[in-house]
Amino acid sequence: PSINYVPKFYKDGEYIRALIPVSTSCIPGSYNFSLDYNNHSQTSFTVDVTSRYTASYPYNLEDATFDSLYSDSNIREYEALFETFFDKVSDTRSFSGKFISGLPKGTFESADYGDLLTINKNNIQFENPGLYYSCNKISEVKAVNAGKVIFAGSNTLAGNMVAIDHGLGLVSVYKHLSEISISVGETVETGTVLGKSGRTGLMSKKGANITVARVEIYVNGIPVDVTPLIENGIIIKE
Repeated sequence: PSINYVPKFYKDGEYIRALIPVSTSCIPGSYNFSLDYNNHSQTSFTVDVTSRYTASYPYNLEDATFDSLYSDSNIREYEALFETFFDKVSDTRSFSGKFISGLPKGTFESADYGDLLTINKNNIQFENPGLYYSCNKISEVKAVNAGKVIFAGSNTLAGNMVAIDHGLGLVSVYKHLSEISISVGETVETGTVLGKSGRTGLMSKKGANITVARVEIYVNGIPVDVTPLIENGIIIKE
């Protein structure tokens, strides 16, 4: 099937590599793919797609919060900022081995991926593209793998946010932090503390006594599930 994606190739040592995100909207089954690079090298591989349950939650916002933050201008501002993350990606691969979850076990009460959230006003729906962590206390947020910090600052919708370039088009983003403890240009290792969970940006009033953090991973702007990366990492053949 078409996955509506044109791979971006990067030189990685002696190899030319491409990370290919596969849409989670595929019908469950086994899919065979072939990839041709410049008529020189063809690779075939199989992807097994299994069903995934998507929970739906109300994202309750006070009317005043919705009216002041959820605006077309703020959405455009975030989208423009988000696009710059992928203008800066490096050809050099920094990531290796298995990824970590971003918040250590025992520091969060729940972690949900890909939930369908409905904002109470006007029934606006959006899918959470990453892991949404809920914590009963302020918890450290850590880099899911090695890379370079390409953004560390604030945005109206995302709150205090950090973005890390891991190379080959792979970028991780950390949102709604209460504080940031890293600066643009710094290199980080897997587990480096980036900041702490918080409630900055566009936040639901539900659970106002807890702190949260969104940890999202993208391949050239396409969101991917971090769970298999935690379990298996990205297998790189040398």
